[in-house]
Amino acid sequence: MIKYILLALILFSPLSLLAQDTSQTGEEVYQVVEKSPRPVYGITEMYSLMADEMQYPEDAKARGIEGRVFVQFIVEKDGSLNEFKVLKSPGHPEMDEEASRLFQLSSPWLPGMQNGKEVRVRMILPITFDLND
Repeated sequence: MIKYILLALILFSPLSLLAQDTSQTGEEVYQVVEKSPRPVYGITEMYSLMADEMQYPEDAKARGIEGRVFVQFIVEKDGSLNEFKVLKSPGHPEMDEEASRLFQLSSPWLPGMQNGKEVRVRMILPITFDLND
């Protein structure tokens, strides 16, 4: 019986490591929570506002570069966003900067919840650059 308990602990302990880590401040940051953070006005409205604010980089436009930029950030306990980092992009630095800028313009979100408490949550969302829009 003890063998099975030890085996279960060994097998399932990495799952808890995937669910949380620490940020630059040293505070715990979750990746999986009971209630995910979300923009106050909803994700659809957030993307609509971002589309209105987007400034497609002229060089990328002239070269016909399109694609998605995936931005990682942390939603703080108070709903503010910080620690922006581009994880994947079409490879144009001005597109990366613009995607990060759009998230930095975002109004505070509703924070993530774990065990009935507000927690810091790491998020990854895309910004799509499409010349046909």
